[in-house]
Amino acid sequence: MNIKIGIFIFISSLILNSCFEGDVKESIIAHNNAKNIQITLSTLDNKEIIATNNKNIWSFEGANLKNKIVLINFWATWCPPCKVEIPHFLNIREQYKDDFEIIGVLMEQDKNKNSLQNFVNQYKITYPVTTSFQNFLLSDAMGGARGLPTSYLINKKGKIIQIYQGAIPAQMLKRDILNAIKENKE
Repeated sequence: MNIKIGIFIFISSLILNSCFEGDVKESIIAHNNAKNIQITLSTLDNKEIIATNNKNIWSFEGANLKNKIVLINFWATWCPPCKVEIPHFLNIREQYKDDFEIIGVLMEQDKNKNSLQNFVNQYKITYPVTTSFQNFLLSDAMGGARGLPTSYLINKKGKIIQIYQGAIPAQMLKRDILNAIKENKE
């Protein structure tokens, strides 16, 4: 009986934390080290998002991203914790729509667009989902996604203010968004 409980706890921790293993003790400062980089991301609906890092300040053009707190979410369709986050993301995005946006950065090579569109429809994803090899360049520029999901919360000033490894608890993300909104008003 104890072995079954131990196995259950072990499997649950893997599923809830991340789809890959990796050391995530790097500081936010280390992730802000990319300089003078511009990456053009292609969305599933054939639009472009231009991600730029200039002297540790990130900016995003396209997809209604101007003057918003941005969550860059590195994810995959086969990743259980990634799927768990989606409904929370949709609710939070709607709740803070004037100040907050999400970019879903798919970390799957050669994903069939029809299959991805079916996934997006099934999960009712309304935020931009990017689908090109450039996704991997963005991941590298931000410090790498050592496990999925990995997300970066970027304030309106372009600074990475939070890094999340594994599924983000909804209350934690709401708190961090509210803090970023408050910080911007000060």
